Amino acid sequence: MERAMAFFGKAEANHTAAESLTAADAKIAALEFENAKLKVAATEAETKITALTGEVETAKAATVAKEGEIVTLKAELETAKGKANAVIASQGLEAEKLPPLDPRASGDSKTELSMTDRCLAAKAKEDARN
Repeated sequence: MERAMAFFGKAEANHTAAESLTAADAKIAALEFENAKLKVAATEAETKITALTGEVETAKAATVAKEGEIVTLKAELETAKGKANAVIASQGLEAEKLPPLDPRASGDSKTELSMTDRCLAAKAKEDARN
């Protein structure tokens, strides 16, 4: 009887071990599936990072190009200011004495003068003072 009880004990232990093994196998399969999903997500994230890095480099290059364009435009502006001052000076006027340039709203009013008219009016004023 003792032998029978020992045999039944071993059989029960084997059965419990088999159930534990089945549960462990199921858990391993679930973890392997989750691991595969995470690997796919990581690969997709790496692809996105690579694409975004390329976009950042493109944006940096565009920014450098625009900064160069700004420098060029500033130089052109200084040249244009110099030419404008030379034209004003050739008319016998000082740039500081000219009235400020306001954008013309409609062009209908007689009080709105063009830059040439303003220059001529300023010259006439200066000539009248002298």
